[in-house]
Amino acid sequence: MEELQEQTVWRSDPHTQVKHLVYRHYLQCWMAKILQTFREATIVDAFAGPGVYTDGPPGSSLVVAKTFLEHTAHRRFGKLNLICLEERPDRVEELKRQFPKLPPSPQLNISVQPPGKFADQQSQLSMLAHRGRADTPVLWLIDPFDLKSAPFSLIRQCLTGSRDEVLFTLFTNELHRFCQRENFDKAVTPYFGGNHWQVATSERRPGGCPVNALGHAG
Repeated sequence: MEELQEQTVWRSDPHTQVKHLVYRHYLQCWMAKILQTFREATIVDAFAGPGVYTDGPPGSSLVVAKTFLEHTAHRRFGKLNLICLEERPDRVEELKRQFPKLPPSPQLNISVQPPGKFADQQSQLSMLAHRGRADTPVLWLIDPFDLKSAPFSLIRQCLTGSRDEVLFTLFTNELHRFCQRENFDKAVTPYFGGNHWQVATSERRPGGCPVNALGHAG
């Protein structure tokens, strides 16, 4: 975690590589369906990072661009707008240095936004992504470093368009740690956007710690 906070570029880990593999598979299907049906669509990488890791793998924004450029149906695609947001200026500059290394394509429009926080920029990003049309397909990639940066109330705002989709990181490990602390509701309630999560029932596994199981209507 210290490496992530201090360095511009850091080493990847197995979780990141698996996550990006999931991204690639999802993007291949999404692009094949959406970009052969609509003339234009948008992907927003809301926590873009520097675009590369010290051990070589591309970051999420580069994964999106490379998936587009290498797709077998690329020649039949409509236009893809890729909008990237990153909070730290040093990482924004590194991201800008990575994109020119890719082959150019008139069908791919890449926009790296000035440094900013997702919570402050979401409404502006939404306007840019939809291009004045509420029915423009938009896929949001929301992968923050912590749960505080992307509460569900903010994710909900990314789903106002009729063809909006969201891929987001659910911090199950962090939520598990919080649930074992006193006054953990002060962190969890803002994340879920309300106290409705408190309908969860508490269970205890043999020899283990309590497990919260969300109740549901039958």
